[in-house]
Amino acid sequence: MELQTTIVQRIAALARNEGDAIACTHIGVDGTERTLRSSELDKWCSQLAGEFADRGLSHGGQLAIGLRNSPKLVCSALAAWKLGATPIPVRWVLPTWELEQVLEVIDAAVTVRDDDLGWIGATTERSVPELPEALAPHMHGICSSGSNRVAEDHPQRQVEEGRLDHVQRRLELIRAP
Repeated sequence: MELQTTIVQRIAALARNEGDAIACTHIGVDGTERTLRSSELDKWCSQLAGEFADRGLSHGGQLAIGLRNSPKLVCSALAAWKLGATPIPVRWVLPTWELEQVLEVIDAAVTVRDDDLGWIGATTERSVPELPEALAPHMHGICSSGSNRVAEDHPQRQVEEGRLDHVQRRLELIRAP
């Protein structure tokens, strides 16, 4: 029987064995680059996992991530996995009415969005918690509200009766084993 290594275990091993190796480089829309070494990535993900745990995220829970592509998005997903939780990316540009419906369906223990960037970044100042090894029951969730790409000011774009039920069915299909 072949043993499998989780992504969390792999990152921890890279941090121990190749701590200075580049794990992640992000180039922002403004052209700035942020590079994280394996040891930095593992440490920050553990610190963020500790903060998520303090905010109520635990094994089997769900983390809704409504962040733009960034190191904070990557660390959020990895931190969820460190806790044995499931990260569910949510489009950060959804109109408020649609975002509220999607978040209601996800029913996440913790949700992170652009207005949370400050405290997410500040977690690098936390001590690194001892985290038990955990495996999430689901690798990730994919949540789509089924947007029809109609412009926001178009008359067709209205909250439809039964829309929430539609989102619920799509999320349940993805969660099924």
